[in-house]
Amino acid sequence: MLTNAPIPTDVDNEPISGGKGTASPPSAVQIGGSDGTNLQALATDTSGRQRAVGAVADGAAVAGDPVLSAGSDGTNTRTLATDTSGRQRAVGAGAAGAAVQGDPVRVGVSDGTNTQNALGDTAGRQRVVGAASAGTAETGDPVLVGGTDGTNVRTLKTDATGKLETVQTQQTAGTGTISSVAAATSNTLLLAANANRLGATIFNDGPRRLRIALGEAASSSNFSVVVPPRGYYEVPGNFTGIINGIWNATGGGAARVTELTT
Repeated sequence: MLTNAPIPTDVDNEPISGGKGTASPPSAVQIGGSDGTNLQALATDTSGRQRAVGAVADGAAVAGDPVLSAGSDGTNTRTLATDTSGRQRAVGAGAAGAAVQGDPVRVGVSDGTNTQNALGDTAGRQRVVGAASAGTAETGDPVLVGGTDGTNVRTLKTDATGKLETVQTQQTAGTGTISSVAAATSNTLLLAANANRLGATIFNDGPRRLRIALGEAASSSNFSVVVPPRGYYEVPGNFTGIINGIWNATGGGAARVTELTT
């Protein structure tokens, strides 16, 4: 502390003075600091506020004696935490699912006039409530629900009552493959499993009954259906497994099989 210090004067022995915001007098006393070797004047902006410039560029390692931003935990000083990009990290006082602690920062939105808290359920999931009730005209900026066509987003379509409209795509068969399987009194393969099968027909042109088993070996006691002589059978749609048959006696004839695929 200086005591009895002389008042600075100019060359004419007049006291040096200058009001805030006025030009510096020719003999003004400037406040400075040392860079370790030379005296450097403190820098200010045009409003006289002191400017502070870090020793290193953004994203570079800490160097020199940088001024760190900090806060208090109520007892000690704590440096503000950032991620590797320099963005400030905020960590809540309570763990997920725990009761609110401390003075948490609540997330809110504006209703156009006032701030309103964002709503959440008991699991912490954000609740979204539409601006218009069911059956009324759209108001505000409603959130539309959509899906993807594999490339682009498509809005789900509803009818005038709000029921979701769907389009059912039915796959049709364009190819029929015909084969003939001779009658036999032992288990006989009529059609091998085929994941591309859309349907099949079997005509028994022999004089004996034909027992057909879907997905298993056929026998006199294990079968799905009995086709009489000159009878016809349509395999259930979308069945793509193995199909076997067995005749109750020999006597010629065959099973005329047609398999339908795309």
